[in-house]
Amino acid sequence: MPAPAFITCPTCQKRFKGKPELGGKKIKCPLCAEPFVVPNETAAKPPTKAAKTSPAAAPAAPSSGKVEPASDNAAYGITSLDDTPRCPNCAKEMLDEKAVICIHCGYNTLTRVHGQTKKLVAVTKGEHFMYLMPALSAAGVFIVIIVTLIFYDTVLTAELEGSKMTWIVHESLRMWGTIILLALLWGIGSFSFKTLVLQPKPPDVEKDE
Repeated sequence: MPAPAFITCPTCQKRFKGKPELGGKKIKCPLCAEPFVVPNETAAKPPTKAAKTSPAAAPAAPSSGKVEPASDNAAYGITSLDDTPRCPNCAKEMLDEKAVICIHCGYNTLTRVHGQTKKLVAVTKGEHFMYLMPALSAAGVFIVIIVTLIFYDTVLTAELEGSKMTWIVHESLRMWGTIILLALLWGIGSFSFKTLVLQPKPPDVEKDE
């Protein structure tokens, strides 16, 4: 007797199509590779309504001779898979797989927050100059202290050598004066560097609604 249209593996319970002449023969499951005997079709299926009204039966499709596993996608209504990267907030498409911020809703996929827009007050040239004025003044004092320190340790020391004002260029006074001025230079230089180099623009001022 012919085999049923769909053969069920008794081991993995998977269904697949088979040739009619496989009934009663021992085959291996194409999925789990376990051997089993294909059962015969014991009862013929009743003819369908279309077969009763049709004057001639449709020709049977030629058998390819291969055992093909039945797809489970059709049972769940799945026809294709869409792997397009989408925003987890608005579900719209991202620019690419490496995009972090959604251009549609502004959602940041790393911080899990929405981007915020702020209205800022424009800074005038005068305000910008007044912001830089303390740093520029500190830079000028920095240069003056360096020039004064070099003059004190070289020219003034040579000129006052052997005079009554020798105590002004005494070695101990020069050492402590140099240490104090270097500490002052460090503070002034740090302030000037942070303002003129690291943050040359004044901080943003948010506009009141």
